[in-house]
Amino acid sequence: MQTAVALYLVLLSGIVCIIMMRDHIRGRTELLSVRNFALLGFIVFQLTSAAIPLFKPFVSRFPLTDVEGVALSYATRCTLFLICLFLFYRWGLIVRKAARSIPTTTAIPSEAFMLIVAVILMMMALTLRALVKVPLVGVLADYVGVAFASIACGIAGWTWAKRFLNPVAAAYAIMIFLGSSASVIFGSFGRRSLLAVGCGMLWGMYYSRWRYSNPTRMITQMIVAAAIPTIALALYTSARSSREHDRGVLQHVQAIAREGNVLDGFALLLDGQGTGATSMWLVENYPDIYPYRWFHTPKYFLVFPIPRAVWEGKPDALSQRLAEDGNIQGVDRSRLKIGPGIIGHAAAEGGWIATLFYGALMGLFLRFFDELVAKSPVSPFAVLPVGAALGQIIGLSRGETAPFAFNYVFGVLGSYVTLIIVSRVVIRIGLARPSDAATNADHHDPGAHPNEHADHYAGEYDNEYADAYADGYDQTQDDHDHRRHAG
Repeated sequence: MQTAVALYLVLLSGIVCIIMMRDHIRGRTELLSVRNFALLGFIVFQLTSAAIPLFKPFVSRFPLTDVEGVALSYATRCTLFLICLFLFYRWGLIVRKAARSIPTTTAIPSEAFMLIVAVILMMMALTLRALVKVPLVGVLADYVGVAFASIACGIAGWTWAKRFLNPVAAAYAIMIFLGSSASVIFGSFGRRSLLAVGCGMLWGMYYSRWRYSNPTRMITQMIVAAAIPTIALALYTSARSSREHDRGVLQHVQAIAREGNVLDGFALLLDGQGTGATSMWLVENYPDIYPYRWFHTPKYFLVFPIPRAVWEGKPDALSQRLAEDGNIQGVDRSRLKIGPGIIGHAAAEGGWIATLFYGALMGLFLRFFDELVAKSPVSPFAVLPVGAALGQIIGLSRGETAPFAFNYVFGVLGSYVTLIIVSRVVIRIGLARPSDAATNADHHDPGAHPNEHADHYAGEYDNEYADAYADGYDQTQDDHDHRRHAG
């Protein structure tokens, strides 16, 4: 039974990947969407990380008394959670209207302006993270700083994708990525910020050009471009130390040069930090050993920004209690935070009811931000902020879910408002133009697939008209998709 459940979890991972590809092919959901990044995190932290220990005699710092029974219950909860997530994401309910009420822009800035803005944002990210040390304000500035670094990489990716084989464009993008990476790993231990800048670059490349390309070209270029941030993340993972939470950039580089190993880093990334095993322990122990903390995650999301200095009785996060509850030895329990996993959160905060509720809630949460992109996919001012903190989205399934969700919302909305204001200023002074998608589309066969036109013009001309042409068909296809799938 234990091996059968492990095989099922692997199979479920494959099914999720197939659904992601199917929805992309049918025009329902972009391949690089907020939803799909969250699903990638769920696969790593809740499915494969639970399957790995189940394939062998179960060994974990959180031991189980009934491995087979708990594993079966856990697999069922994962399935129900995903069903609710997919259904409520598809329905959208009130979040579609809510997202459409948010102001947006169709401004398309000049490429020269974008290249300058990328450097400015990279420097602002370093300033916000290194120099703003005011209590509370410094923490919020850190979130926005990571978002700015990610957007800088998104801008670099946006321009690189349009001339992928141009060595100057590639060198510029790599330079921005390295500078942004340095700004986010300064004094940091976690990997989500570094993951955010890498994902931000891929996000910009996808919405700039890849979403028009044929699948072969898109996948080939995506593999090449993703190799840079993926290898950097693997090296950083293999060299980081829990004993040195406040390393500077130079110390990180020295540690990577001394201890970095790409294969070890990949193994640690795919392991999911043992989150699945922790989630199963929570499934077994709540509510029999510990009482439910009913719907603690959404409540903690609302109170998370309140400092403990202001509210001494502020509830503890589940991740802060696990070391003590699980009787983990040989660690500093006051500092150790262990990811409970979203299924573990649900198990401790209402059981089966919370599992269904959290699946539905996450589906609506993800749909809201994907809808923001769908409103204006042609403008980097509207698209890039939504992809500015994707490391937090991937981490939602690992937990602590409430802080990750808050960090994402604050970083995205802070940078989104900033860039919407900037877009309106640059249109007035002539550094950007509103999208003329409808005008472009009217001159060509509306029955043809937009990718065919975009690729033809992008290949024959490497100039602003080709980019505007692709942008015009992008808007037309997006409007068509929304009418077709509004229900």
